[in-house]
Order: sequence, then structure tokens, then C-alpha cells
Amino acid sequence: TIGTIFSYNVGAVWAPHEDIRFRTQYSRSQRAPSLTELFSPPRQDSDSLVDPCEGLQPDGSGLSGRLAGSGGENADLAIVSANCLTEAGIQAYFADPELFDPADGFDAPGSVNGPNSGNPNVKEETADTFTIGAVYQPSFIPNLTLIADYYQIEIADAITSVSTQDTVDLCYASADFPNNKFCDVITRNPVLGEVTEVINFQENLNEELVSGVDLSARYDFELESIPGEFDVDFRFTHYIDQEVTFEGIGGVALTSSPLGEIEDGENEWRLRLRYDVAGFVASYTATYIDGGVDNLESASSPDDDRFFEVDGQDFHRLFMSYTWGEDDQYRIYGGVNNLFDDLGPVIPSGLDSGSSRNIVAPLNDVVGREFFVGTRIRF
Repeated sequence: TIGTIFSYNVGAVWAPHEDIRFRTQYSRSQRAPSLTELFSPPRQDSDSLVDPCEGLQPDGSGLSGRLAGSGGENADLAIVSANCLTEAGIQAYFADPELFDPADGFDAPGSVNGPNSGNPNVKEETADTFTIGAVYQPSFIPNLTLIADYYQIEIADAITSVSTQDTVDLCYASADFPNNKFCDVITRNPVLGEVTEVINFQENLNEELVSGVDLSARYDFELESIPGEFDVDFRFTHYIDQEVTFEGIGGVALTSSPLGEIEDGENEWRLRLRYDVAGFVASYTATYIDGGVDNLESASSPDDDRFFEVDGQDFHRLFMSYTWGEDDQYRIYGGVNNLFDDLGPVIPSGLDSGSSRNIVAPLNDVVGREFFVGTRIRF
């Protein structure tokens, strides 16, 4: 679907001492849009939204401060007010004494239907990836390996979508309202005035930036008093940047970042302890993912009544197996997933990360504690 592309990869390794080596790599690669990104019809979703017309009075007053999303940064509130007043639904709201309270102004709900949709006009995205790191294997501690890597990925023409909040902010902050692409995807209720739908089409945005640090440590060892081999394997990732830059009104470059939100935590790690002796293997694995705020753009402050935050979540797993016979012909195994039967945090519907089932985020395990056994025989 994308025609001819040009990719490359260069790297280098330097070992100034037998215990340590440094490595770096730079590459360019392309990714074609998937069938979903190209042709998917709108798929239902719910997003948080602070309506830029929130608090508006019939005389155009009532708006204060800045708009909630990065799309509304430095917006002229006079333009926003004028654009909001042209909406027939908002005028109908003002005209209904059962809806309009002069003390509150225009009052909109905090969530909206935000279906995700494909776009047949998207093209390939191009990623430039840079990594640099070191591997340390001290000779005075045999079988210990420590690894640290920094990575940075810059994606031009990134295939993604402008957030619901940014789309609505950019629409109403525009001097050419409603004749721009942001307004084209917004639907308001003609009687209640509220935004009922914002379609999130896939687009080629200016740039996406991701960077972080990966750390790992592995140690294989034996104990004189216990037969067999032990190993400890720990892996940790810290995300530094996770940004999307796109073109707003008037060609101004805008940047948004979900880092720190639910499903986009800043840290995650995995720890595995393993014991192996005479065909018997036992292991314990713990994983952790940071929690976060539901929406950093529209509800980042605990003082906001739409604010919602969850803590990080850990899960634990046990596994055992025994292998015997010529060429390891027979094997039995079993274990427990989610050892402590923890479903994770309840995330209500109506939030960006929520759903009607409440426990479907990466922080959740909808199955709970799960026992399993099995066997394998080679013929």
C-alpha cells in the first residue's frame, strides 16, 4: 500500500575492557498503515471532555482561564465565546428555563462519545531510532550481567489521531470556525447544546517522540548447601518522553503527551526468580505497571470534580515443571497466574480508560487467580 521505501541500520560496539562494552545504533524504518487504520468504520469509545463553551453566558461572558487541552493553549477567549454563541443548540439551551441557570452559565457533561475511525488517506510513517548503552559483566562476580540502554524514537508522519479534547478546543478557538477539519467531526445536540460525538480519524500527524531508559540485571548462581542452579532476572523501564506533535490552527505546532495517564504510566518492571535441578524447574514472577490520571489535559488537578487517579498495579505468578526421558521426551507442568487473585483497580465507565466492564485496562486481570496444569510428550 505504500510503494518503494528506503531503510538502513548502522551500529558500533566498543569494548575498552573485558568486563564492559558500549554499544550504539541508529536506524531508519517505515511502517505501512494497517487495514484498521485505513478502512475501519467508527468504533465506539467514550472520552472525557471539558467543553470550551462551559460557563458561557448569553452575552458572551463567563469563560475564564485557558482551555483544557493543549489544542486550546493561548486561545483568544473572545473568539471562543463568539463561536460558541453561533451554536443553535447552545442558544436553545439558553432559551429553556428548565436547563439554563444564570449562576452556572452553559453547563455541559464531562464525557462524550468519541469513536475511533480509519482514514484511507493515511500514508506510511517513518521512524528514526537511536540507542546507546552499556553491558557490564564483572569478572570478579561470575555470571552477573548488568545492562543499561537509552533509546529515542522519532516518528515522522506518525499514524495516530488528535485527542477529543484537542479537537474540540481547536475547533472553537479558530477564527475560521466552523470551516476547518476539527469542526467537521464534532456533533452537538440541537436542543441541549452539549457535544454528543467527536470522531477520532487516523491521520499522519507531524511527529511522535518516545524515549526512555531500559535497565536489566541477571545473576546465575549456585549454593553449596542446595543442589541445582538459581537465577535472578530483573528488568526495569522508565519512560522519559511520549509526545505527539501536530499542526493546529494557522500552522502552529502543538504538542500533547499522555505520559502519566492510566495505560501510559512512567515506570514498569518485571522480576523473575528461578530454580533448576535435575529436570525440575520452579519460578516466581512479579510484574508491575504504574498507574496514573485518567486525563491530564482536561482533569489533571485533584481539585477538579472530573479528576480520577489509580495507583500502580502488581501481579504475581508461580510456575513449576518436570522434564525427563531420552532427549527430554516427557514434561509435566503447572502453576498459578495472578497468585493473590487481584483484579486490579475499578475504572468507572465514562472515563477515557473506563468501560462498562470497569476492569479491562492493562492494570487489570479480569480472570483473577487461575490454576493450570499440562503435559507434553514428544514422539
